[in-house]
Amino acid sequence: MAVLSQSWVYVPRLVCAITVFLLTFGAPSLHRRYLPSGPKLAPARRLFFLVALACQVLLYTVDAVALVAVSVSNEELPDTLPAFSEAFLLLATVAQLAQFFDAAESPPWLLHVGNWVLLCAAEVLAFIVLEVDSGGRCAIRFPCGLGLLLIAAKTFVWLAAGAVFLLQWLRDGYEKLPTVELATEQPTDPSDQANDEEKDPKVVLGIRRPATEEIEEIGWIAFVKKHHIFLPFVWPSDQPWMIFRFVACFVIVIGERIIQYYVPVLFSNFMDSLDRGSGVWTQFWLLRLLSWLISAAGLALPREIMSIDVRQYRLLRLSTEAHKKIMSLDSFFHSVVSSADKIQAVDSSRPMTLIIDDLCFEMLPLTVKFCFASTTLHLDYGPRMTLIMVCMTIVLALMEIKCFPRLTKNFDESQVISFKANQRRHDDIKGHSTVASHNQIEPETKAFGIEQEEYVGQYNGYARSFHYLQGTNGLIIEVFEIIAQGLVTYQIRQGRAKVASMNAFVGLWPFIYEPSLFFAREIESKMEALIDTTRLRRMWEISSTIEGGTEELKCPDGEVEFKDLRFSYPGSDVKVFDGLNLKIPAGKRVGIVGESGSGKTSLVRLLVRHYRLKLGSVLIDGQNINDVTRDSIHRKMAVMDQSPFLFNRSIKENVKFARPDATDEEVMEACKRARIHDVIIKRKDGYDTLMGEEGSHFSGGQRQRVCMARIFLANPSIVLIDEATSALDLHIEAEVQANFKENFPRQTMVFITHRVATVRFLDLIIVLGPGGVKVEQGTHDELLERKGKYWELCNLNMGLPAIHEPDSGNGSAGTESPVLIEAPETETTGVRVGYGSGERAAKGRAGGVFQDEGQGAQRAMLKASEFY
Repeated sequence: MAVLSQSWVYVPRLVCAITVFLLTFGAPSLHRRYLPSGPKLAPARRLFFLVALACQVLLYTVDAVALVAVSVSNEELPDTLPAFSEAFLLLATVAQLAQFFDAAESPPWLLHVGNWVLLCAAEVLAFIVLEVDSGGRCAIRFPCGLGLLLIAAKTFVWLAAGAVFLLQWLRDGYEKLPTVELATEQPTDPSDQANDEEKDPKVVLGIRRPATEEIEEIGWIAFVKKHHIFLPFVWPSDQPWMIFRFVACFVIVIGERIIQYYVPVLFSNFMDSLDRGSGVWTQFWLLRLLSWLISAAGLALPREIMSIDVRQYRLLRLSTEAHKKIMSLDSFFHSVVSSADKIQAVDSSRPMTLIIDDLCFEMLPLTVKFCFASTTLHLDYGPRMTLIMVCMTIVLALMEIKCFPRLTKNFDESQVISFKANQRRHDDIKGHSTVASHNQIEPETKAFGIEQEEYVGQYNGYARSFHYLQGTNGLIIEVFEIIAQGLVTYQIRQGRAKVASMNAFVGLWPFIYEPSLFFAREIESKMEALIDTTRLRRMWEISSTIEGGTEELKCPDGEVEFKDLRFSYPGSDVKVFDGLNLKIPAGKRVGIVGESGSGKTSLVRLLVRHYRLKLGSVLIDGQNINDVTRDSIHRKMAVMDQSPFLFNRSIKENVKFARPDATDEEVMEACKRARIHDVIIKRKDGYDTLMGEEGSHFSGGQRQRVCMARIFLANPSIVLIDEATSALDLHIEAEVQANFKENFPRQTMVFITHRVATVRFLDLIIVLGPGGVKVEQGTHDELLERKGKYWELCNLNMGLPAIHEPDSGNGSAGTESPVLIEAPETETTGVRVGYGSGERAAKGRAGGVFQDEGQGAQRAMLKASEFY
């Protein structure tokens, strides 16, 4: 600058400024990873360092103003080297201030001190040169005296900051400073890590974790890199014709941007031709041709036509693969992640395709325009114009770096609230009958409205911050445009440029700030898209805990054996089974009964491999199910859950879910066996009748019979019925059981139930106790004779207290105990089994009618005997 007399001093100053600038932006991440961050600052010291840096910014600003003032007073432009030097010194100090403020809790001391040493050395060098130039006198005259004062002030501030840092170091003690420890990874057992993750539902529920927390941990670059898992699905690598269209669209966009660059240049030439009076029409028609090419009727038309198929193909493929991924995860995932979360995750796949489009069709073409425009402006107006463009870009980048994390956090918080409100809406709609029957429509609507208001308030705060940032960016661009346009005007006045060059400048200048505005405007929306997609990405990163086998399940007989079974559900230390040994004979109808929580349903889930079994084994005809494929297991087994799911599709489609290639006649036959055919044909649309949401158009028993029709249609080797007849009338259940016996004479059938009537006539009954312990097994009559756990369950089934009959010698005279009685055979019922006290049982014999509390259940049980 003119404040210093020897311009060569600016070379080390410029090198120092660029070095500090690069260190401030590029070194913090490496510094924090490999070097200590230093002790936390007390509020007073933190304030001191902030004030010191702010003073330096002010002093460098005065330096720059002095440079401009001296140049204006001399009616000339500032020299290039001083201009670059002072501009970068100011930008480096501003960047350091912003970085220090963000890391004020534990700033990277070594980085700051290194920067201060460089800046202080540059000032000392300038001080020596200026002092020598002034003949050893500190003259207080402009400009030399002002330069000395500024340099002395800056040197004093740097030295004071270093002194305070040194005092803090000495006061706290060297041993209190963090030691330098390189990041090392301890070897871990992958299986142990997988087991720990499997046991922790928080790993799965981590999909709800705010994205900003993950960004703070790993940084933006690593966060963005994690989304590369979507690239195989958004890039049509297996579709050559799609790739050709995509590349063609990209080439057209690049061509459009180049033509857009040449239009203002041609317009400037056209203005020159009007002034010269030659070549006017040539320039005119060439300008019109290029203007047509960049219009909506030009190159944009074929580009949009070709991009339709590409865009829709990528969207379809990504959403389909996302659906496939979620459906392929195991039961643990689906048990802890809500349906609303999974649906919203699949719906969020669309923004990923938009990110690719904007990257290829907006960001890269804008960069091409920026390179062409900046090169032209540099060649036309020299390095001073380059300095203006660089400074504007850096200032806009600093604004983004400073404001973007806060904007992202506000948006992420609004999305968390939105997910919460959507979860409530999903639950309310799905559970409408429950909400209505408890008169909770108004409270739930009010709660939903409150959550929506909270979301709107949070989002409005984000939107206001975003527009404030946009307004600030616009002001910055306007200031630099004034400076740049003033430079062009000065050169035109000096005769160094033509008047028509102002038209070229006005047309090219937007190409300089458009990329910055694009990044300022679009980077937020793209980060929003990444945040939206974070939930889907986290689901994609989750792997199923069920290891896939490679063998096919043969299952010639259907014998099932549980050997030394030890199992706990993920996230729980409660052992469901601890060494259970159990064998289900081939071709037998076996009932498994027990109290709630005894592990009956868990046996079914392990048998069909909904959960991974790590200790013990499950064998089917000697084959370990961990060694066979899940598909082959499901082909050999049919499961009917205690809460069977029906799709909102036709009855025919629901039944054919078990075997999609079945004919209509086979579907009807299966429904007849399930005793649901007569109900179906009474409907107006017959087998095309829609079942409603989760089968809501049918009763509970009818829904269960439709699910039973699936089993008859599948004709499996092993049938698992888990409390699936609880909604059936007992005489209907008896009919269905008779059909099971008739149609599955050689198949292994397992009935999980609480109802004695369901297992009364099975070949084998297994009783499980608390903790999944096998208490006893045998036939119905054998277990009743033992008067053990099964006998107690029978009494409880009939609504009687589960107490044993007291011994005759110790019993009380007036006490009646529940005893099992056998009624005489009648013409209509055959063998009848009743429960009651001795006196009431005698009355039942005499009158032929049961008078105890369980008489309704008894009649149904007796009815069931007619079908066996």
